[in-house]
Amino acid sequence: MEADYTESKFMLKGFKVHDVVMKDYPKIDANATVKSAVALVLDSQNNNFLIMEEGTPVRTLNSDQIIMALSKKGEEEFIYNVMDRNLIFIDANSLLENVFELIQLNKSRLMLVIENNEMVGTLDIGNLMEFILINEITINKVHDKN
Repeated sequence: MEADYTESKFMLKGFKVHDVVMKDYPKIDANATVKSAVALVLDSQNNNFLIMEEGTPVRTLNSDQIIMALSKKGEEEFIYNVMDRNLIFIDANSLLENVFELIQLNKSRLMLVIENNEMVGTLDIGNLMEFILINEITINKVHDKN
């Protein structure tokens, strides 16, 4: 496990958060119901959602939290009552190797990427792991050619 962690961190060397930021991310209105969030989960491969109020991102919510809300509160409960209130912000210019541990510790969360005091996108562990995998394949192909 330690080798995987070290190798993953090495693959991120020299890259910044803005290199992997997701600019297209699923959104749910804070005034929507759990029922509509469940429909979004079932209709896509998305696991993390950005909660919006009047066009502004205010919180996040993941599919596990949506399922838990459905189980405990019911489908008519409002998203603003069940959304994750712990927002995590990452600066777009941060080195990925420096924020890797933060991302690892918050695997189930969608993190907001900020640049010049504005949100420019999101980042989650799935996106980061895909980036690592793609870089690893690219590096291996270059080595195979030599």
